[in-house]
Amino acid sequence: MTSNTQKKEKKQHKKPTYEELEKALKASEALNQMLLDMNPFPISINLLEDGRYMKTNKRHSEITGFTEEELIGKTPLQLKMYVNPSDRDKIIHLLKKKGRLDQLETGFKTQKGRFIHTLLSARLLNYKGHRCILSQTTYSSDLSKAQEALLKSESRFANILNNISESYYEVDLKGNLTFFNKATIRLFGYPEKELLGLGYQTYTTPEDAKKIYKAFNSVYRETAPVKYAGYRIIRKDGSIRHVEVSISLLRDPDGKAIGFYGVNRDRTEQKKVEEVLRQREEKYRTILEEMEEGYYEIDLKGNFTFFNNATLKLHGKSADKLMGANNREYLSPEQAKKAYKLYIDIYNTGKPVRIFDYEIIREDGSICLTEISGYPLRDDKGHTVGFWGITRDRTKQKKAELALKKSEEQYRLVVENANEGIYITQKGIIKFHNSKTRKITGYPQKELEDISLSDLVHAKDKEQFHAFSNQVSGNDENPNTFSFRILNKSQKIIWVELSMIPITWEGQPATLNFLRDITLQKKMETKLIQAEKMEAIGTLAGGIAHDFNNILTSMIGFTELVIEDLEPESIMEENLREVLSGGERAKELVSQILTFARQSEENLEPVMVCNVVKEALRLIRSSIPSNIEIQSNISSKASIIGNQTQVHQIIMNLCSNAAHAMENSGGILRVDLSDLDVCSTQGAETLNLTPGNYLKLSVSDTGSGIPEEILNSIFEPYFTTKGMGEGTGMGLSVVQGIVEKYGGEIFVKRQIGRGTTFSVYLPASAPKEKDATKTLKKISTGNERILVVDDEPAILKMESQMLSQLGYKVTSQGSSVEALNLFKSKPQEFDLVITDMTMPQLTGDLLAAEMIKIRPDIPVVLCTGYSKHINEKSALKIGIKALVNKPVAKNHLADTLRKVLDEHF
Repeated sequence: MTSNTQKKEKKQHKKPTYEELEKALKASEALNQMLLDMNPFPISINLLEDGRYMKTNKRHSEITGFTEEELIGKTPLQLKMYVNPSDRDKIIHLLKKKGRLDQLETGFKTQKGRFIHTLLSARLLNYKGHRCILSQTTYSSDLSKAQEALLKSESRFANILNNISESYYEVDLKGNLTFFNKATIRLFGYPEKELLGLGYQTYTTPEDAKKIYKAFNSVYRETAPVKYAGYRIIRKDGSIRHVEVSISLLRDPDGKAIGFYGVNRDRTEQKKVEEVLRQREEKYRTILEEMEEGYYEIDLKGNFTFFNNATLKLHGKSADKLMGANNREYLSPEQAKKAYKLYIDIYNTGKPVRIFDYEIIREDGSICLTEISGYPLRDDKGHTVGFWGITRDRTKQKKAELALKKSEEQYRLVVENANEGIYITQKGIIKFHNSKTRKITGYPQKELEDISLSDLVHAKDKEQFHAFSNQVSGNDENPNTFSFRILNKSQKIIWVELSMIPITWEGQPATLNFLRDITLQKKMETKLIQAEKMEAIGTLAGGIAHDFNNILTSMIGFTELVIEDLEPESIMEENLREVLSGGERAKELVSQILTFARQSEENLEPVMVCNVVKEALRLIRSSIPSNIEIQSNISSKASIIGNQTQVHQIIMNLCSNAAHAMENSGGILRVDLSDLDVCSTQGAETLNLTPGNYLKLSVSDTGSGIPEEILNSIFEPYFTTKGMGEGTGMGLSVVQGIVEKYGGEIFVKRQIGRGTTFSVYLPASAPKEKDATKTLKKISTGNERILVVDDEPAILKMESQMLSQLGYKVTSQGSSVEALNLFKSKPQEFDLVITDMTMPQLTGDLLAAEMIKIRPDIPVVLCTGYSKHINEKSALKIGIKALVNKPVAKNHLADTLRKVLDEHF
């Protein structure tokens, strides 16, 4: 027993395990939570220290809207649950003082912002080792609902007042502010604390303060509200605001007057607008009265109802005479009909109308030319009650227009008859031009309008033309004259000179252009350049001719000497005859050089062209490629009056050009010479020729033909299609000049791919019959004493031998000075002197002059290879008996000597 009892006692006093305690604790907490959740009132446990939630029941979450998880660890202040945050401090104070709290009125807000009026009961307790507050609230009483409704009403009222734009105010009977909304604070510019209790005398001017006092007094006596619009508020920053104020009497619940209330409306901006409108009205009225144009208003009958000063001046009447005057009083019957129709049209259509020639008869009888406009004058309802408009004095303008018209006629007369093309371009397009511009370009007026001059510029000049145009438009200081080529409508090349001046045309940048045709001037310049060039060539040719003639003199002379000693018709003689013929051709070549360079006189004489053609073809054959075949048909034996050398030039130039056209591909060069009788019914080629006998020379080739684009340029000086160093471009120009000088014409026909033909027409002369009985003349000889002077040893030797063969006694001298000394010592030892012209120290003409001084009767023959300082006339003045040009043939020298000696003795 005892042991069992002891065992039971031991079992009863055994300590619970941790698991048993934890299980019991959980059961206790579950029981507590169940008790809390069964309570119909909100219950919460909060830390005394800071108010953090430690525990809440289910009813607390239902009322506040916050779940327990959202509340635990946070304070009511953090969740903004207190209506008045100071209530917490009040609750803590009472708990610490009494240890409990019963039925304290307070208010809370739910999660959705709804206000709850509650009675709070609270106790202090220890919970989980912390000092906490256990609180329970009761709610939903009639008082709380009434209070909540009142708060809502007040809140709504306050919200409305604070959100309206007008300033609401309440003042006591002394005029001190007792209540106001936020708009009042903004309007007055004072902080809320300073504005409360502020009297109207503080924020108004003394003048406005008196007006407000009268208004308050009137409302108090009459008890009727008033509105006062002339009220100015002086804000705290000193700025002025214009307001319109309403004033009503404020009473207490017993009906006793305790002050005033009303609304202030800010009219500052309206005042500004009104002031602007007033200033504008005043401005426009001033403008209306001071404007130069006449402003008028008339009624439907045409009688003046309003006008400005300018209208008085236009009519020349006083205001009392013009007011009410009808338009028939100051208009002619015709003008009155115009005016009537004007206003009828305005009345019917409602659209403005203008008359440009409106003649007002002034009071003094003079006519004022005006331009008048009319508009419908409407009342507030839109009905037309009259008319208004503007009248402009056009008298001076009309006179100016007449003067301008006269000036324009004069200007057009000058421009249209100007010798230069005058035109205006805008963005490169021709906008205006005169008749000379059309004449130069060849385009009619309609085609020339709205085209670009650059389209007419020659392709080779386009780049320079555009550069010049850009310089002129970009910089006025750049040179503004430029010469270039254009192609007229018929594609003929025209040389022009252009001057450009930047101007403004119809409000846009433009250029005024002066175009001058300088084609003839260019040709003259070319001729001048050619003349200068020929002068330079002539100087060079003269020096060459002198030396070359000296060489030919000895070559021809020695050849003739050798032939004299050979058997006639021997091979040696035949060969030397060819040498002699070559020398003669070389002599002619030198003559051609001098003639071309204008260094020798042109002797026009009958020329048998067929012989010149044959000679030229022999020269051509040796100078052109072998793949070019020469064909000829020389059927004419006619002669022309001309120069053999120039005829030779014609043939050589035409044949050279023909050969050049075939030098790569080869072909046939054909020369035809025939007689032609030109009559008045001949074809186009001979249309400009005078009827008569002509010699026709045709030179043709089988080359590619002259291209169309250069056909009009082939006779221009220096125009050439040959490469650098292959030609001067003067050939055809020289040919044309010679042919036209002889009274002939030259024509060209070409066919692309089949060649070119040049046809030359030359007037024929009457042929001379050869004397069949004519025999070779016997060479002249003599036995006189001759002094020969020449600084060229070969020539001196040749002439000495030649003269000795002719029988003369010869003394030779290589120095002109030594020759003069010899002559001085023995003046009677010689019968004739032959001297060269160009020698060092003493020239031939000076030597002759000195010898003639010593012995006036001594005959002197002067020989020259070339000299521009001596000719036959100047030689005769010195006393020289004959002038012989080198190279001189033996028979010509013999005849000259015999003639001089026979005439002398």
